[in-house]
Amino acid sequence: MNAPILNHIISFANVSDIDSYLKKYAKAGFVVGGKTVRHEPGLRNGFVYFGPEYVEFQWVEDKKKFKKDASEHAKLFHRNPSPYGVAFEAKDIAALHRQWLKRGYKLPPIWSKGPADVDKSTIWWTFQDIPRRYLPGAWTFVLSYEFRKNKKGPRHIPLGKNTLYAMSGLTFVTKYPKNRAEKWKKFLAPASPVTEVISGVYRVHIGPHILEWVTPKIYKLKYGADYRQPISGKYKDLREPTLIHILADDLRKAKSVLKRNKFKLREYKDQFLIESREEDGFAFIVEEKKIQDWQKERSKFGQQFILE
Repeated sequence: MNAPILNHIISFANVSDIDSYLKKYAKAGFVVGGKTVRHEPGLRNGFVYFGPEYVEFQWVEDKKKFKKDASEHAKLFHRNPSPYGVAFEAKDIAALHRQWLKRGYKLPPIWSKGPADVDKSTIWWTFQDIPRRYLPGAWTFVLSYEFRKNKKGPRHIPLGKNTLYAMSGLTFVTKYPKNRAEKWKKFLAPASPVTEVISGVYRVHIGPHILEWVTPKIYKLKYGADYRQPISGKYKDLREPTLIHILADDLRKAKSVLKRNKFKLREYKDQFLIESREEDGFAFIVEEKKIQDWQKERSKFGQQFILE
């Protein structure tokens, strides 16, 4: 299957040292990437994995280069971290590009690269940038992992001590929930309906994930937490990704490990919210689902995973 599937969420980490910061996540039972990756301009990014998905922490290593070459919105989100990037994965980006062109969309060419500190002929990823008019509310793109293309069989994935193991969806907060849901559905999943599950809450299935759009008022009513107001009038429509939905194999164990490591939680009947940290802006809503059930569901989308 070549349909794009949610892959990772991006925010800056405004901290003095990315390695020490990632250790805090590791101590709290999260699966932290063993390596960081350098990108232009002057970034060295770190990763926290939830099974096949992850969050990416953009970290400014070379402040002079970043100040000189970074975009205006990147500098803004560095100063005020908040999730603003949503990445999807596809196996064949060239075919997906042709498919979108055939449907009448105007897209920039696909392109490829490797990390900033390796030989420029080394290709790790291929990208399709998505104009904001098609997927408003975030910086979005589709990528393929070139180094995975010849690997066969199920992917083996480590399970963290807090038992959080996969993303199940993403909540966006916006003044225009129905409009946003319809545009994302049209571009990414034209066969999926837009569903108003309760008044003012619009959902779309994008592959195995559920994307949800709500107003600030409904977000407050639903989660009991205030939506952080946009930090800039000019780029407020880039910061609509607000809450990442995560699955836990053992909800009680997850709460225990996270509380012990000073993560602030807001508890509900069958789930809990991990409140965002000022340093990176990531917030998570966690519910329990047994890994075996999740594996069966993912297999319907051609994804085979073994957690260990």
